Amino acid sequence: MYVRIDANKPVGISSNSFARKMMHLVGEKKVGHSGTLDPMASGVLNLYFGGGTKFANRLSSNVKTYIAELEFNKYSNTLDKWGEIIYINSVSVNKDDVELAMKELSRRKTQIPPMFSAKKIRGKKLYDYAREGEFIERKPVSIKIYYSELIDYNQKNNSAKIMLSCSKGTYVRKFIDDLGILLGTRAIMTSLKRVKNDEVDISATYTYEDVENLLSKNDKSFFRPIYFSKNIPMFIMSDFQYNKAITGQVKFIEVELNDTERVMLFNREFFAGMACVKNNRLYFEKLIRK
Repeated sequence: MYVRIDANKPVGISSNSFARKMMHLVGEKKVGHSGTLDPMASGVLNLYFGGGTKFANRLSSNVKTYIAELEFNKYSNTLDKWGEIIYINSVSVNKDDVELAMKELSRRKTQIPPMFSAKKIRGKKLYDYAREGEFIERKPVSIKIYYSELIDYNQKNNSAKIMLSCSKGTYVRKFIDDLGILLGTRAIMTSLKRVKNDEVDISATYTYEDVENLLSKNDKSFFRPIYFSKNIPMFIMSDFQYNKAITGQVKFIEVELNDTERVMLFNREFFAGMACVKNNRLYFEKLIRK
């Protein structure tokens, strides 16, 4: 079975726990997801089932959009309200300065991952080092901010709501902390919702209760084909090419395509798997048998 559910994860549960809960609900034995949401975050989480799990990290073009709330003049060890508050001040911040600082931040191409994060260094997650009281030097990682907007600002409460469209691996908490630093203070994230993952908008997602209700009516319309990204190029294989590839007779074919790490393969209307292109050769990576 090669299907996905565009789910809406609630606050208070890890992405893995939510994925397993949905897996048991729909009666599947394997589940995977693209793009982990922290337990305190909610929103779009694409779930892949059965054979589709091996494509979970290959079919997303990794553009994610979030709405986050924040509070200025506070700093915590986790960069959000759920951590230990270790710094409070009373710097006056105005809306125009916030918008200018966001524009400057959006031009940055790198970001230093926070200590409380799942990024691994020397085979160990950073938050494990942090919980043991060990500080680890982190190198900046490449990111891209596609769009940022100040949705709301409340100077009286030192709070704001922002929208951020960014690449995979961008930490919204760190963006907010850096925003505070640019404004001569600090800031913490107070809520986070992923409202879009690639082309999947939160308005088209299903909660656990939605799926449960549809199943009670023997309705499985919540299942979608595993492929969905219009930002990943596709290649239509002929029957001859597909048969040669699926039987292992060829590892690549000559093509006139630009180099790319991901190509969706189709044989007629059948999603046949993934490939990459290098030096005008399309190399087969993961293939699906009909």
